[in-house]
Amino acid sequence: DLYGSTDTHSIDAPNIKSVRYANAAQDALLLTFRDPDDELIIDVGAVDDFELEDGVIALTGTVIGNRILLTLSGPTQSETLAYVGHKLDGPWITNDRGIGALTFKVPIQP
Repeated sequence: DLYGSTDTHSIDAPNIKSVRYANAAQDALLLTFRDPDDELIIDVGAVDDFELEDGVIALTGTVIGNRILLTLSGPTQSETLAYVGHKLDGPWITNDRGIGALTFKVPIQP
């Protein structure tokens, strides 16, 4: 922005837009990030930085463009999902430029 560059693809940190249940069993969540052009990368171990209120944990994270499908250890009744990030060296959720996702705590939509 400062220098008027036209190279603006993936220059912002991935920012969450919504979290929804991915199935009726409520054992998977679909996270959608704001920028539809983002190509997210989830490092091995980054799913450990997600928190649900009821103690259910994320087992795997699968990237689908600007979305992440979290498979959980079981059904959750949590009302919110938090991504607390990771201090210092990764693992991280990043975009294709290596910019890390913002931390968040958002409601889970039906």
